[in-house]
Amino acid sequence: MLTLLISRTLAHTPDLTHACSHTRSRTRWLTHLISHTHAHTSDLAHAGSHTRSHACRTTVPPRQQLGEMKARPLCLVPVLVLAGLWMQFGESVQAPVLSGPDMAYLDSRIEFRCEAPGLPQPVSYQLLRDGGLVVNRTPEDNQPATFQLRVSNSTGGRYHCRVRVGGSAQLPPLSSNTIHLRVVIPVRGAGVVSDPDPPVLAEGEMLALSCQVQRGSHLSYLWFFNQKEISGDPRYLVRGNALVIAAVSESDAGSYYCRVANALANTRVSNSPEVPVRVKVFLSEPQVSFTVSKSAWGYHANVTCRSSRGTPPVCFWLFLDQALLGNRTAASLSASFSVPVTPGQSAGELRCRARDQLRKLDGPALRLEVVPVGGDVHLWVEYLYSVDSRAVGVRLHCAVGRGTFPMYAWFLNNTLLEREGDSYIITKPGHTLLLTSITPQISGYYHCQAKDSFDNSSWILSQKALVHTTGLGVVSSEVIAIMFCLFLLLGILGSVCCIFALSNREVDSHLRTRSSAFALSAVRSRSEVTEAESSSSVTP
Repeated sequence: MLTLLISRTLAHTPDLTHACSHTRSRTRWLTHLISHTHAHTSDLAHAGSHTRSHACRTTVPPRQQLGEMKARPLCLVPVLVLAGLWMQFGESVQAPVLSGPDMAYLDSRIEFRCEAPGLPQPVSYQLLRDGGLVVNRTPEDNQPATFQLRVSNSTGGRYHCRVRVGGSAQLPPLSSNTIHLRVVIPVRGAGVVSDPDPPVLAEGEMLALSCQVQRGSHLSYLWFFNQKEISGDPRYLVRGNALVIAAVSESDAGSYYCRVANALANTRVSNSPEVPVRVKVFLSEPQVSFTVSKSAWGYHANVTCRSSRGTPPVCFWLFLDQALLGNRTAASLSASFSVPVTPGQSAGELRCRARDQLRKLDGPALRLEVVPVGGDVHLWVEYLYSVDSRAVGVRLHCAVGRGTFPMYAWFLNNTLLEREGDSYIITKPGHTLLLTSITPQISGYYHCQAKDSFDNSSWILSQKALVHTTGLGVVSSEVIAIMFCLFLLLGILGSVCCIFALSNREVDSHLRTRSSAFALSAVRSRSEVTEAESSSSVTP
């Protein structure tokens, strides 16, 4: 067995001469180890001496100096040591194993554990960091060594443990695997820095947010918009601790914050305060509208200038033709003005102008004219059907001959209908009545009335219309099929008649052609006979 182990070791030794130069200091360790091998001591020494003389003669060239010649007998000391350990303790001899964390928080406590099973007692353990000794341990009863450390800024580095057999410092040690420990600083004091600062932007500008911490290492970042995590949205570009929106829009306005965490299993988290982002929306063209009211001082038009989008505050101007009637700075997107009017007369054209921090716009003109309600009031009835030709409702529409601000009232059998009912709806501004079901209760005579909404003028009545539910059943598919067949039959008959008429026309034309040809040939024959008779009478 020893011979086989030696031969395998020689086969895997690329430079035996270089190995011999490092074995001089291990002589005492070999002697101490051989003294513990009991019955195997004599065999090991005999085999070692025989193998050394043979191996060194075949490896070291005869032209080496005298000092190197003296080192030849020691070139196989490591091989013999391993062979002796294997023969003494068998397969239980293993390399030392170091276990422990590779990341730890600053000011926390950690524990490394080093064990080397199968070595003879006593065994001493050393924990080293970057080659420097940290602490010694000599456990009892073949127990692994534990090393407890308090983590500081200088604790990080590469750790391994070294094991000495027999407790003697003169013996070469056995080394374990290496663990790279990194010190993690707990995160604290997260905050968001914006560009621009403060984060107030116009539509289309770029927003850049950066998440900063007062202290911390080995960090990961998450971003939140209006309390929802930003993930997978193509509008946002997230790189490390930065969030970038290339061109902001109105939907990007809101609150942003970041969450920073240490990259450990027992992670620690720090949330930044929320940062409100304002987006200045481009102002839209202002629209003008008005209503009319009556007071003790006469009639007034309540004029409103309104923009559908923009960023307050907005300043509005109201013009009547070219004259400025007034201006307002509103905290919303609309402003109101009061203008005296006279019913039945045109006061001119109203126009609004709006300006915010980005631009100024003029809106379209609207004629300021209040026309009293007058003329005839007409009523139209329309029955509504579903896709399967079933009557589902009735719509009644009331229209005045003239009037800018009419007010309507609806009646069934001369009874006023309220604004809401179980089987009908009166739409705003009241000119349409919708009957939502076909039941006997809705049958009767309907009519509407109209007058000015701003004055106590007289009501103008429409004609009455009868709405009934009989005969509004379902139009069956059989009836539709019969009607379709009738139309198809009429089409076929018409086509046949056309074809017959064309064929008769062609026959008549052919007969006329033949008659003309026959008449022509008869005329020619008659003329030939006449010429023959005249020529015979002239001849003597």
